[in-house]
Amino acid sequence: MDTEKLFTLKRDTKQNIKGKLGLPKKDIALGYIDISDESLRNKLCEGFENIDAHFIVTWSITASSKNIISLEKIQDSDIIGYDFFLTDSDVENFATFIEKWVTPLLSKDCNVASLLQPYNPMKSSGNAFLYDSVNIWNLFACVVRYLENYRFPYDNKVLVQNVLKI
Repeated sequence: MDTEKLFTLKRDTKQNIKGKLGLPKKDIALGYIDISDESLRNKLCEGFENIDAHFIVTWSITASSKNIISLEKIQDSDIIGYDFFLTDSDVENFATFIEKWVTPLLSKDCNVASLLQPYNPMKSSGNAFLYDSVNIWNLFACVVRYLENYRFPYDNKVLVQNVLKI
């Protein structure tokens, strides 16, 4: 399948996910959040309420918002519809996300760090957004950096193509 058809499939799947979950179908990023630390997860979600993106969070959350949905599990068939994933731990199903062109937002010390390079839009290089340590500020900043890149279609397309090369 060529690149344009894959981007179309990704966009259509994202719209289907948003429809199933009752999220507005406007063209903003859809992120998968897998933060195991409950306190950290709830604090992040408080900040995410004010960001123009949609977030699907596994685990329970105390915050309720129009742009954050808590699910017990995401469907494998929906993974291609996500734009990015953020986790505070090692990634067990890393290949599944990469094969579906989902940008990783991970710790520089995670189990797959050797495969990742920080994205640099000036050089069109890199394949991930990385944070130094697990704390609310680093995780939030990592998401914001990704979303800033997402706003530029050419840069985001290059990033997604670089992800596929991992």
